[in-house]
Amino acid sequence: VATTVFLTLKLLAYLRGFGETGWLISVLQRNFHDIRGFILVLFAILLGFTGVFRLLFGDVPGACNLALDENEDVVEDCDRD
Repeated sequence: VATTVFLTLKLLAYLRGFGETGWLISVLQRNFHDIRGFILVLFAILLGFTGVFRLLFGDVPGACNLALDENEDVVEDCDRD
């Protein structure tokens, strides 16, 4: 995944040199630069909701958890009453 992202960024840097695509790459860079604050606020809200829901529903009786067995296979660990 990281390799794909870096190769895409390299391609975008390469496309800035052409007249037909250079302006488009510049506009994309400005748009990503402008939404940095929004993305930061969005992640802060997401982390807040994650923490709250984790506290509210973290230890629900009768819930199933996923666990790994000795063969590294995923199994359900259900604690039913």
